[in-house]
Order: sequence, then C-alpha cells, then structure tokens
Amino acid sequence: MEHGGSDRLVIKTGNFKFNKAKITLDGQSVLEGMTSEQMKQGVSVSLPDGSHLAIKLVGNALYAQASGFEVLLDGKPLPGSIGTPEHAVLTAKSGGQFLYFLAVLNFVAGLVAIYSNSDGLFAGGNALPLFAVATVLAVLGIFVHRKLSLIALGVSIALLIGDAIVSLASQLGDGTHFNPGFLVARVLFVLILIGYFRTIRQYKLSVQMAQA
Repeated sequence: MEHGGSDRLVIKTGNFKFNKAKITLDGQSVLEGMTSEQMKQGVSVSLPDGSHLAIKLVGNALYAQASGFEVLLDGKPLPGSIGTPEHAVLTAKSGGQFLYFLAVLNFVAGLVAIYSNSDGLFAGGNALPLFAVATVLAVLGIFVHRKLSLIALGVSIALLIGDAIVSLASQLGDGTHFNPGFLVARVLFVLILIGYFRTIRQYKLSVQMAQA
C-alpha cells in the first residue's frame, strides 16, 4: 500500500481466466467472486478508512508479466500496479527471461542440427546461424532484463520476424515440407514480446509525462 511497506493487498485468481478472483486487505476479504470480464471492466470498493480502491485487469494472460492489474487508491497507483517502477522492473525481468528461453531453444536446435542428419530447419548447415541467433537473443535479454531497453526488445522482435521469413523461404525454396507449427510458434513469440514492449513503453511514457 506504500513504498517499502509490507504486502497488505492481495489479489488471488481462481484460474487462468481470472474467474472467482478474491481481494483481501490485511487478511480481511474486500471483494470476492469476480469474473474475468468484471475484472477487465474494473471493480471498485470503499475501504473502512474511507479511501477508494479501484482494480482493473489490463492486457491478456498470454503476456504473463506484460499483463497485470491497475490498482488505484484514491486515483493514485499502488506500488506494483501497472505503470509503476515495480511493475516495469518485473516486466523487464520476465521479458529478459523469455529471451533467455528463446536463446536456449535456438542453441538446442543448433546442437540438433549438428548431430542429426535431417533436412530443413535442422540441417547441419543451419547450426551456425542458430547459434548466432541464440547468442544475440541472450545479449538482448540482458539489456531488457537489466536496462528495461525498448531498443533491445524492438531488435528482438525484428530478429524473430526476419528469422521466420528466412526460414520459411528456405523451406519453400528447397522443397522441404512446410512446418506450420514453426510459423505459429514464431507468431506467438512475437506477440508475447510485443506485450512486453507495450508494457515497458507505457511505464516510460508515464515517467516522461510526470517529468514534463
């Protein structure tokens, strides 16, 4: 409820769709049983001290930390709410970890390409490019994780899109069987990164407006 204070406000969600959400303050129930649609529209309640609490689910659960709750007390965001430094740092940490995950995937794919005799994406000649992509994604992940870098996120998105286009063209060009799962996965990865980008950008814009 205040910077540096202990956790007092707890929002528990019943399942993936945030149904049956329960909100407690100092262990006492404030609201419970809200559906995901109600949380997206926003709920509000007056607290015993006369202050007004407003909570709204922003974004999509697909984006992990790129979504979250906008929590306002008398119109002011609480620490950890979307748009605050705490949430921005958590988003950047999660975004960096996601890029590390993609780096590991590409590294493993490179190893598979070396030790297998398959064609297409896992052909031996693709090992070096896969290792290169893994290295770049890992470095970009560090900048996102530690610096909240929108440039690094933007480059990551462009890299994945470019990699998907080149890989798709290669599959179609050499007559390799087209793998739709590969394209779906790339689209999903890009959407997740866009979610991180938008959330961190929202925070940085709010900081710029506050300083103006």
